[in-house]
Amino acid sequence: MLSFKEFSFFKSFPARLITQLQEVSKTQKYSKGDIVLKQGVANNRLYFLVDGMLNVYVDSGLVAQLKTKGDLVGEMSLISKKKSAATIMAATPATILHIEATTLHRIVAKSPQGEQSLYKIYSDILVQKLETTNQRAKKTEAYSRKLKLAQEKLEATNASLELKVKDRTAQIQTSLAELKTKNTELQATHDKLADLYKNRDFTYQSLQTLLEDSLVPLQRRIGDLKKRYHINDMAMDQVEIEVSSMVKRLEPLAASFAAEKSMTSKKVLFAEPVKKHQTVARMALGGTGVELKIVSSMDEARAMLQSEKFDIFMFNESFLSLTEFAKIKNPDIQFVFVTSKDVPDYVPIILNHEFIPNVVFRDEDDKQFTIKNFVTTISKLASGNFFGLEKYVSWGIDIKQASVRSSNHRIQVINEMDQYFASLGIRSTNRERMRLVSEELLMNAIYDAPMENGAPIYNHLSR
Repeated sequence: MLSFKEFSFFKSFPARLITQLQEVSKTQKYSKGDIVLKQGVANNRLYFLVDGMLNVYVDSGLVAQLKTKGDLVGEMSLISKKKSAATIMAATPATILHIEATTLHRIVAKSPQGEQSLYKIYSDILVQKLETTNQRAKKTEAYSRKLKLAQEKLEATNASLELKVKDRTAQIQTSLAELKTKNTELQATHDKLADLYKNRDFTYQSLQTLLEDSLVPLQRRIGDLKKRYHINDMAMDQVEIEVSSMVKRLEPLAASFAAEKSMTSKKVLFAEPVKKHQTVARMALGGTGVELKIVSSMDEARAMLQSEKFDIFMFNESFLSLTEFAKIKNPDIQFVFVTSKDVPDYVPIILNHEFIPNVVFRDEDDKQFTIKNFVTTISKLASGNFFGLEKYVSWGIDIKQASVRSSNHRIQVINEMDQYFASLGIRSTNRERMRLVSEELLMNAIYDAPMENGAPIYNHLSR
């Protein structure tokens, strides 16, 4: 029988009190999709997760998942004595142990030590919730200040622009009116962000909406106005720079959020017999939202591929022979070959298998590097957004970009890159390696990569 002693909530309670509470508690089984608590409905129970996984929804939006034995549900509605602020639904078959609040308080009230422990736990929960809310509020305020500053600068520029173009055609006046409307919508979006940022997912979703529905259209409108009416104004230029900078900052964040959301609907099968490699995979993908299943043998992998449909199949060299079977069972499945071998050693192996377009290198000595590789690869495959350096660095890092227009232009771009890294103090030996790799990549892109009907278009031309 499951004991309350296994739950951290009761660790400070006297043993006699734990026994009394154990006797009045009840265990209940929930099927996938069953509602444990419903938002807006009164609650008089304290729930503890025994096994399975629970989804937490606020206003129909998924905000958290509970999967750890002993996770607590319903405590906030008991502390605040208000109706439940979230809906709790079983994401998988789950077992939950619950105790009536009135019974809990009645029994605890008979023990001074137990009552003191209970109210200390309640206090700790409230402090933790408050700290989390404060951190979210700080982030929201920072975004709001930046957006407010851009709004004020834009409004000042609009006023100046109206004075300069008031005698022009009705078409210009209409365009300015549309720009003012966009400004108003942007301000409304700011206010909504400030009022409604309640959790991380909602914040990211709101920023994505702000970017796509307000900032990007506003950026295009400013550029269109300047080009159409030949506006040459420093204030207008500065606003354009500010808006473009905000778009540049938010685009990687929106892309990262979209990739993260796309991962929540994906199923990944990882075939790996070594336990420590399985642990690394769990560390990498356990918090991404993907449904990860791990098998250790060929028989397990074949049975899993036979009974379930997976989006991605990750495996090492010993499972290569299963790719054809997996492709027959699911033609849309994507493969990721995981290896610790050097390129000259593993390339001949995968060339004999036509279904292996994706490779992840696993560094036996660098766990963090391997975790990053796993997460980035699965994110790219799940979202279909494969290109861009921003997937390998933290958000906010300034990424330099350059368009190579011809073979001759590549030398100029490589020189500019070399000068940039020299200004950062990078040693000449390392910069020379960078030049060599960049030259090889650009030559491949210019001459070998462009294809037509399966054949290279330009690689027969003189270099």
